[in-house]
Amino acid sequence: MKFLQNNAGTIREVAGLSTSAGSGDANKIIETNSAGKLDESFLPAGVGKGSRAYTASENISAGDFVNIHEVTGAPRIRKADATGIGKRAHGYVTAAINSSASGTVFFDDINPSLSGLTIGEEYFLSDTDAGKVTTSIPSGAGKICQKIGYALSTTEIQATIEQPIVLAA
Repeated sequence: MKFLQNNAGTIREVAGLSTSAGSGDANKIIETNSAGKLDESFLPAGVGKGSRAYTASENISAGDFVNIHEVTGAPRIRKADATGIGKRAHGYVTAAINSSASGTVFFDDINPSLSGLTIGEEYFLSDTDAGKVTTSIPSGAGKICQKIGYALSTTEIQATIEQPIVLAA
């Protein structure tokens, strides 16, 4: 989108900013993206999607739900699964991360990197396919039941990661 700007009496056409590079973009007109929203780069720190960078301790695929754990005193991420409380889901990734590489983990909002979902269905952390979700509630002593969210489309889950329940049988 373009706007008119008065620069000391001279009118000129300028483009709006779709992303911000920081203080150098002060006092410039911004425009919304194709979804009609502001890019997160315009928002102050701490506002927007909750996310943080972590190093992966295994290869992780886009869309996987992940568990934060400790390796020699440092936080790392791995694929979450419902086989026990120690691998519960804490967040998800939207891009693949190779083992020992760093990537962004998101803690809320929409995970847009999935496939084969049924719109409107509730999804739980899988106990048979690490990092993945299922509509079947896991069963068996020591496993966990952890609601992950519900499908907005065949490729998106509104992540509402809940506290896991350790199953008795």
